[in-house]
Amino acid sequence: MRVFFLSISIALVLLCTGNTHARQYHPEDASTKPPQHDDTKLKIKQIREPNQPELCRASARVQMLDTIEIKQRGYRVDTNSQIDHSGDKPMKIPKLGSGNLLKGMERSILGMCVGEIISVEIPPELAFYEPGKKFLKRPVERNVMVRYEIELIRISPRPGAGWY
Repeated sequence: MRVFFLSISIALVLLCTGNTHARQYHPEDASTKPPQHDDTKLKIKQIREPNQPELCRASARVQMLDTIEIKQRGYRVDTNSQIDHSGDKPMKIPKLGSGNLLKGMERSILGMCVGEIISVEIPPELAFYEPGKKFLKRPVERNVMVRYEIELIRISPRPGAGWY
């Protein structure tokens, strides 16, 4: 039985220590962004720190199924030409993770705090050529990477979680 728990503990440590970002997460430093997934295909850079980094604790970070508001601009990586934008008003995303955004965008938003801006390069299979995802019109050809600049404007309060 001890061997089983030891194996599980080691597996959890290995899963939790993998860093996919240029910045390391330190629990005592609330301004750093924690790694939120093990997908090394995304290249995420923080452009602007959260509005109040000292208040950016785990409960104030975006989680799956949160309702959020973002502003975003999308570009082709190869030509840097703009392909998408949310305009002046924030986009409301109900239930993050339910397929309302590109999979690469959803994964990169996890762990963000209000006011933070990130830039993420997304490969085609996590963007407009995600297997099984239908689009009326794809803004880029197959095998073209896209880059999105995403600003987190608001996280709606979670039921029972209070304000943060």
